[in-house]
Amino acid sequence: MLKVLARCVALSFTPLPCAAVVEPMALKVAKFTSNRISLYLHMINTYDVCILGKLKSDLKRTVIYPSLQGLAKARAVFDSVAIQWARSDPRNRKLLTMVGAKIAKLRSVQ
Repeated sequence: MLKVLARCVALSFTPLPCAAVVEPMALKVAKFTSNRISLYLHMINTYDVCILGKLKSDLKRTVIYPSLQGLAKARAVFDSVAIQWARSDPRNRKLLTMVGAKIAKLRSVQ
């Protein structure tokens, strides 16, 4: 959750300069292999480190990390919005279930 929040903040400020860190050829090769998830996670983590490094080195910016209580409050709000959206349409419920399964799979690889 912390990485997600940091990524959202970072992506809104400096997304383009770090794009060179991600290896385009490796991403193309990943289309033809079965090991896509671990490669994707490696690329995203590399990108995260680059973005956070740039933000930390900029004297005009302050990088902060939310407290556990703040993360719990944010998770409660995010979950309530997702549940409300899922209740609005059966298709939404199915999509939310599919996304939850994908996220669980990604987290199991880490």
